[in-house]
Amino acid sequence: MNHQSENTGLYVENPLELQMLFGDQIFIDERDKLVISVQQNENTGHELDNSPSVTNPIAFFMDLETTRLAGFSDIAELLGRMLLVTQLDGKVPTMELADIFDIVQFSEEQFSEKVKTCRKIIVFADHWPFQQNIAEKQQIISMENVQLFYASSIPSIMANNELKKAFAAGLKNYFLAG
Repeated sequence: MNHQSENTGLYVENPLELQMLFGDQIFIDERDKLVISVQQNENTGHELDNSPSVTNPIAFFMDLETTRLAGFSDIAELLGRMLLVTQLDGKVPTMELADIFDIVQFSEEQFSEKVKTCRKIIVFADHWPFQQNIAEKQQIISMENVQLFYASSIPSIMANNELKKAFAAGLKNYFLAG
């Protein structure tokens, strides 16, 4: 007697429902927060799909090593608190909707391709890491027909109360901009 159900056409509104239903088939790599989904393969069972199209709506880019060396070990918790000043689709977003990327691992071309797959992109850097010359921080810039928010590095923001307030206001405006 076969008790397996047909899983094709399954639709859920909340992605956490998928984790509850198929917890053993969804993996999160904590090191770089990339989501790897598992697809059903008719012949061999389960097959991993590590395609770049699988992404969350929010992407944070920063130099992870420099940020950790500055004393910020729980970056995800800190970014989650930063998201509390924002709204996405009428709700306060959480880190479950976000990916954290080490910007030093990306070439300019890879970065350009990655930003096309995200709705909201926040770049933390004291100096723009690519060829385009962007001097002013705490601003919304356009790149590859996508708007992203360019802010100072996390250590710089957290060390200066005025910069922290400007960042929070800028981040809130960026999320409100659509």
